[in-house]
Amino acid sequence: MGFLPAFRYEHRLVDDMFAYILKSRGGFVWACKNFEGDLGSDLVAQGFGSLGLMVSFLETAAAAAAADGAAAAAAAFAAEAAHGTYSNYPVASAYAWARGLRRRGQRDSNLLLQQFAAALEAACCSAIEGGVMTKDLATAIKGEQVSEKDYVDTKQFIKEVQKHLEQALVKLGVIT
Repeated sequence: MGFLPAFRYEHRLVDDMFAYILKSRGGFVWACKNFEGDLGSDLVAQGFGSLGLMVSFLETAAAAAAADGAAAAAAAFAAEAAHGTYSNYPVASAYAWARGLRRRGQRDSNLLLQQFAAALEAACCSAIEGGVMTKDLATAIKGEQVSEKDYVDTKQFIKEVQKHLEQALVKLGVIT
């Protein structure tokens, strides 16, 4: 079966599309303008619990690419900035860098850079799966029952990711 039978085109106004996103079970491709995509991706990310895991990746027809982590919420900024421990969603920022590095590695045929990018993403996942996460992610999981023992600040999270990244790079033989 070819490409065409699997897809059909349907034009929707943006307000109708947002309503469709909320009630659908997925299974569609949404081609949209940048602003609509920004709003829609934030809506979908929040629906899954946190903007902190969201990263956007844009590639032009000329193969120029850009990756961007989610923008921070003002309340989160105020809470950690006062203590000097704030970063704009460290997982989203790490993923944005990893996507950019992976793309650079692909364009330069640099396998080591591509492996590093994959290891960075995996290190973030390993840290979270091991129970080390920032407040935004802990809140997405525990809701109002979240307490300070459920999360670490940004600096502590980055140190945990660094530990997992170094372990992955040792396995790859990149560092000893």
